[in-house]
Amino acid sequence: MEKEEVQDLLRRYREGTCTEHEIILLEKWYAEIAQNEQLPDEQIDLQAYQSRDYDRLKAIEQRLRPSVVKPIRSRRMISIAASLLALFTIAGAAYWIQYQKHSGSSPQKALEENGPGGLTTVLTLSNGQKIKLDEKGQKELAKDAGLLVQMNNGKVIYKVSDDLPVSATADQMNTITTPKGERYELILQDGTKIWLNADSKLTFPVSFNGRKQREVFLSGEAYLEVAKNPRKPFLLKSNEQVVTVTGTHFNVRCYLNEPIQTTLAEGGVTVSQTQTGKTAKLTPGRQSIVTIDGILIKEVDPDDYIAWKLDYFVFVQTPMKQVLTEIGRWYNVQIDESKIPSESFDGRISRRLPLSEVLHLLELNTDHKFKVVERRITIQ
Repeated sequence: MEKEEVQDLLRRYREGTCTEHEIILLEKWYAEIAQNEQLPDEQIDLQAYQSRDYDRLKAIEQRLRPSVVKPIRSRRMISIAASLLALFTIAGAAYWIQYQKHSGSSPQKALEENGPGGLTTVLTLSNGQKIKLDEKGQKELAKDAGLLVQMNNGKVIYKVSDDLPVSATADQMNTITTPKGERYELILQDGTKIWLNADSKLTFPVSFNGRKQREVFLSGEAYLEVAKNPRKPFLLKSNEQVVTVTGTHFNVRCYLNEPIQTTLAEGGVTVSQTQTGKTAKLTPGRQSIVTIDGILIKEVDPDDYIAWKLDYFVFVQTPMKQVLTEIGRWYNVQIDESKIPSESFDGRISRRLPLSEVLHLLELNTDHKFKVVERRITIQ
C-alpha cells in the first residue's frame, strides 16, 4: 500500500471507523511486515506509533506469537510490530463495536470458503417454538404480559417487569443453540451477559424472579459477565462441573470428550466437580481443568482463552489435534485424524480469514500440507 493509504487506514483503525475489508487489508499488511522484516521508512511515521522503551517492546514481542513463520528479530522491526500490536489492541474494541453493527453473528466473509453452509443460531422457547436468529436489526421474538424477548443486532435480550407474577415464568426455560461457524450474544433477565462460541448450547430460565439462585446449563463454550447479586448466587452447570459465582467474568469450555476448562478474568468463582465433590476456588489469571483424576489449577493469560469472543484463534503450545479441532468447529469441516502430526503450535489467527488462508498459515509454521476435500481437512 502507498504511504498515504497506510497512514489513513492506521488512523481510522485507531478511531474505529475502518470497514471490515480495510481491517483485513491492514492485517495482511501487518503480517507481511512481520514475515519479511521490511518496511520502507517513508511508509509510516515511526514517531507517531513507536515507543522508545526497547526492553518493554522486546517483552511484548516475545508474547506476540504472530501468525507467520518468521520471528521478528531486528530491533527496528520489534519496535514497529510491538507498537502496531498496541495500536491494533487499542483500536480493537472500537472496531468490534462497529463490526457488530454489520455482523451480529458470524463473519460471513471469513467463512465464504468452507463456511457453515447456511446454519444459524436457534432460540427454542418453553412452548417448543424454534426461532432462527438469522436476521439483523431489531425484532420482538416473544411478548407477553410483563415479558419481552428482543433480538437487537446480533444479541437476544430478555426483559421482565418487576410486577410480573412469579408464577407466570416459574417453569419457563429457553435454550439458545449455536451451530458450527457461528457465535451469539445473550443478555439474561438479570443483566448477565453471555457470549456463546460455535457448536454450543445454553438452557436458562426466562426470569430469575422467585428463585433462590440463578441456574443455567451449558454445553460447549461461553464467556460470561455475571451481574452482581450476593443474595442470589449464579450457578453455571455443565457435564461433571458446577461453577458458583455472585458476580464475575469468566470463560467455561465444556465440549464433549474434552477436559472442562474454567478461566477466570475478573472476580472469583468456586469450581465443583460433581462426581467427586472436590472443589477449587479461582482467582483472576487462573484456570481449572476438571478431569477424572480431580481438579488441576494453573496460571494462564485469560486473554488467550477469551480471544474467540473477538474472533481470534489463540494457540499456546496447543497440540495440533486440538488446533485442527478448533478450526474444524469454526469452519464446519471434518478432520482426517489418521495423519495428525504430534507437534504443538503457537499462534494468533483471525477467524475472519478464509479457511484456505488459515491452513496456509499452518503450513508456514509446520512441515505439513493441509488440503480440504469435500469439507474434510487432510494432512500430508
